[in-house]
Amino acid sequence: MPTHHIIYNFDKNWGLSVDIGGNFQRLANESTISVGPRFMWRGEGFNLFAHTLLGLNRMAPRGLAASNGLGAILGGGIDVKVWRPLSIRLIEADYVWGNHNFADIVSPISDVRNPKLDGARLRGGLVLNFGYPSEVAPTANCSVQPSEVMVGEPVAATATGSNFNPKHPL
Repeated sequence: MPTHHIIYNFDKNWGLSVDIGGNFQRLANESTISVGPRFMWRGEGFNLFAHTLLGLNRMAPRGLAASNGLGAILGGGIDVKVWRPLSIRLIEADYVWGNHNFADIVSPISDVRNPKLDGARLRGGLVLNFGYPSEVAPTANCSVQPSEVMVGEPVAATATGSNFNPKHPL
């Protein structure tokens, strides 16, 4: 099933996710397009994410008219950072649901009158990270007071750092 996943990040944690996919078989074709929020917790070297998407689920059985129904995707996964523009998606696990209505062409006593599709989707792959802000190099400002001293005189030195990772001690 070919799928494409595009995300626009609003900030460090929240993004809007668009998922486009299709499953093309001998008896029927299914295609989906879903949109929804994605939350990502960014760690040191890896990212965890969860998303909930709603959208269109289109089912087209051979010889019958296609049905457009409601679709939903609920899941999450783990990305491992390789370097800033590239990550490896170790796993993404999703619950995928779709609802259709063939009442106008199927007998009322048939089980396929209102099929509900539900299943799991597991995938992994490469994640291309576009549009990241440029990293700012850490800096430090140092000063001594007084600026000129003789051997043995006391000196006070101060340093102020900026753009350092707050999780690491200085």
